[in-house]
Amino acid sequence: MLKDSLLYRNTYCAIEYGIDALGKEQFTALTLLKKKGELYIKNKTITKSVEDLINFLKQEKQQHTILIINNQQVLFKVIEKNAKNPVVAAFPTINKKEFITEVKHSNEKSFIGIVRKRYAENIWTLFNEAGIIILDTVIGNLPVFALLDVLPGTEHIQTTHSQISIINQQVTSITNNVFSEESYQINGLELKNYEILSLGAMVSFYVNEQIQYSTKELETFKQQTIFAKGLKAGLALMFLILLVNFMFFSNYYRQIEKLQAEINIYSETKEALKKIASEVDKKKKLLQQIQNSGTSSLSKYTDQLIQEIPHSILLEEVNYQPFITTIKENKLIKNEQNMLQVSGVFKNNRELSNWIDIVEQKSWVQKVDGLSIESDARKKIAKFFFKIKIK
Repeated sequence: MLKDSLLYRNTYCAIEYGIDALGKEQFTALTLLKKKGELYIKNKTITKSVEDLINFLKQEKQQHTILIINNQQVLFKVIEKNAKNPVVAAFPTINKKEFITEVKHSNEKSFIGIVRKRYAENIWTLFNEAGIIILDTVIGNLPVFALLDVLPGTEHIQTTHSQISIINQQVTSITNNVFSEESYQINGLELKNYEILSLGAMVSFYVNEQIQYSTKELETFKQQTIFAKGLKAGLALMFLILLVNFMFFSNYYRQIEKLQAEINIYSETKEALKKIASEVDKKKKLLQQIQNSGTSSLSKYTDQLIQEIPHSILLEEVNYQPFITTIKENKLIKNEQNMLQVSGVFKNNRELSNWIDIVEQKSWVQKVDGLSIESDARKKIAKFFFKIKIK
């Protein structure tokens, strides 16, 4: 079950406080691994030292276990079946507050085991201080009742130091102080007789979910385990949320950066276009001023030229401040400053020469230069060209 996996992971464990044939303490441990719904033996040990037992559990990284008390500290009785109050019927004089009790029933009999609570508490404290929680405590040979439907078809089964008689999956008797080493095949598990009770205790607690004696340590273990698992799950979920948010906002930030870059390019382009438009506007104004100035000056100078021009001379072009270079894209426009370029046709050389002399005498004329004449004999006319340097 998911709850069991969260609480106990996939390893189960039971330890037995028992005795050997000499009456000395003997400690056994059995760990099982649950995999794909099946139980497998993970590891086992048998020792005469409780310190060795604890070290074994630590090496197995086992943080929880079931405790079986099956030694001289256990008082055990079999009575006729009493479903109402078997403990009082078996031990009428005990103070129940001072004992841990466990009862199992067959069709005809009741099997009662008791052990002093102080003894059990000392064991709980010892293992708790070692970082191992006792999840449940069972008494004597009673864990065998959890295995009745899977035990081999035999009339007797041997445990650590007892022989249990079974007829039709019903326990009929339990005989103590019977020491004999046997091997059993139970549900695919190869077990020794001193491991039978550990298997029964694990099946009862982990599989059948039967708790014989609940302690505050068990409740603390559940709460701490659930809290730790919940904390890890919460942290994992938070990390996942942060990761998703990081990826989302990273993508969002990249989109913002992309849009910002496009806006910057647009702004830079807009500013460049504004600058170009401003420069073009300035040049237009400057050109307009030049044209207006040229037109005004040209009109003034042309009026003075034609006032005294002979009838034999015909003006074709008067160009104010003519361009020196051809107009090309990205090239500086150059023109002849304070220069008037005059061209036309004439029929009389003397009249042309006299007219040029008159022009040279004008107050605004610095000099007349570059006179060239080209004759056309067929038409009996000639073309002239000269420049007037303006003061």
